Amino acid sequence: MPSMDLVPILTQKFETFLIITMRVGGIFFTSAFFGNRLFPIRAKAALTLFVAILILPIVPLPKEPYSGNLIGILLTCVSEISFGVIIGFSSLLLFIGIQMAGEIIGFQMGFSIVNVIDPMSQSQVSTIAEFKFIIATLIYLAINGHHFLLSGIVQSFQLIPPGEASLPSAMGEAMTRMCVDVFVIAMKISAPAMITLFLTSVALGIIARTVPQMNVFIVGFPLGIGVGFLILATGISYFGNIFAKLLSSTEQNILDLIMLGRH
Repeated sequence: MPSMDLVPILTQKFETFLIITMRVGGIFFTSAFFGNRLFPIRAKAALTLFVAILILPIVPLPKEPYSGNLIGILLTCVSEISFGVIIGFSSLLLFIGIQMAGEIIGFQMGFSIVNVIDPMSQSQVSTIAEFKFIIATLIYLAINGHHFLLSGIVQSFQLIPPGEASLPSAMGEAMTRMCVDVFVIAMKISAPAMITLFLTSVALGIIARTVPQMNVFIVGFPLGIGVGFLILATGISYFGNIFAKLLSSTEQNILDLIMLGRH
């Protein structure tokens, strides 16, 4: 008889573990760094299972079963995956904004035709955009940004037990605002280079008017590249502090999203 009493408990444990895995997997497969395509899928799956096993003992079992049928459990899993994907993707938006800033700077420097394959998105991006993305990733690891993601996963289960995540319309509105902030981040980061390169172009235009014999196109192209690299080299020492502040804002946005997912 005691063994019969263990069956419901083990069933609830398995259902809880499955639902935890869905949310954690949704976060890992779409988040910054862990969601990178260079991060092997098997490693992501193993990390997902490992984190789910660590979280399982600290998550209380539900007072009632998640659902009495398979369809109900599947719907709960879909809801948890969707919630995890939203949280993971929101952590990636900062890097998208930084990469977009690199695209803008590269275009202004004349690097729009000098592209490389981004291993993250498998699409062509400018070399400056990829450079910015790599620097941001290195800073992210250096300041233990990935530790916040792991602690955020634990916090999400403390605030929202497994199977209780919801996707209200307010969460969609918050995600829309965060997507708009991507453009704001891109403009803020690229503004110094854009202004400097614009003033350089204006100066070249004035020189071309006063010295018609000079070929502006021959002089302007290498000058724009040189000025652009000078701005990048000058600003790289400040980029770490800027990134840390933006990451702190992103972390707060993620916590706000988690709070919106509560019933």
